[in-house]
Amino acid sequence: MYLPTKEAHSTVDAIFTRLDPEAKGLMFDGGPQRKRADDAMLTAHNIILDNLNLQKEYFKLESLDEQLEKCVSDFMAIWSRSATKAH
Repeated sequence: MYLPTKEAHSTVDAIFTRLDPEAKGLMFDGGPQRKRADDAMLTAHNIILDNLNLQKEYFKLESLDEQLEKCVSDFMAIWSRSATKAH
């Protein structure tokens, strides 16, 4: 979960990960990085669900139990399907 958050701010490491390893010299790889985008979206989706669950618990909103269970189930279905496509 830490890797996508490193990309939120420019760091030397983030810049180096965008360089083309096969190029002679320092060349920026401008192509899509779908795996990294998927990792960032998965992390964001997970954070939102964790935040909703925290709010439910803190404010004792038991009425959200069923909806959050559905959201977690959808999360698992979406991201397991995404993992299957990647292989």
